Amino acid sequence: MNAGLLNYPVLQAADILLYRADVVPVGEDQVQHLELSRVCARRWNSLFGRLTGNKTEDGADEREQFFPEPEPLLTPTRRIMGLDGKSKMSKSMGNTIGLLETREEIWNKLRPAVTDPKRIKKTDPGTPEVCNIYHLHKAFSPVATVEHVAVQCSTAGWGCIDCKKVLAESMEQELVPIRTRAAELAATPKLIDDALGAGAERCSKLARETMDVTRDRMGF
Repeated sequence: MNAGLLNYPVLQAADILLYRADVVPVGEDQVQHLELSRVCARRWNSLFGRLTGNKTEDGADEREQFFPEPEPLLTPTRRIMGLDGKSKMSKSMGNTIGLLETREEIWNKLRPAVTDPKRIKKTDPGTPEVCNIYHLHKAFSPVATVEHVAVQCSTAGWGCIDCKKVLAESMEQELVPIRTRAAELAATPKLIDDALGAGAERCSKLARETMDVTRDRMGF
């Protein structure tokens, strides 16, 4: 067994706890990994947290919660499947859509993307819940559009290409501002350097404070 299999979850927990994060944006498949960070925080606090002078509900001496137990921050679309419908989006699987891809590039990927396998003909009613394109609508389309898509699919009012065209338009609305901002930043790299520098300085200060406290409390 590769040591990385055992070490990586601990390294991931350290990355979170070093900055004393209270919430972490993750996908649904990462919630269980986050639990290790919570266990580590809880264990460290119980051993090395300073006594507050108060009592817990069970009568024990209460200790300071130096490390917050981080909670997952989930979006309504907690897991986005790849265009092949078989696995989550992954560059290694070649089933992704890039945020900076052009309208034409995105459509060339959406057009052959997997939909409800039981919709053989346009006149066949579909089941939106098993169609990955429908779930992508949830991520990019307004609620009213998502509801309309569900009706049109289940009644065979649309074909899959019609549905994909609407999705492409919704994605364009979301991605144009991202592309525009990316182009602005690419033209002025100093803005990126300044932002990264400011972030690094803030994080370094917080990390040093965390390490100073943990070394002191643990006697290192």
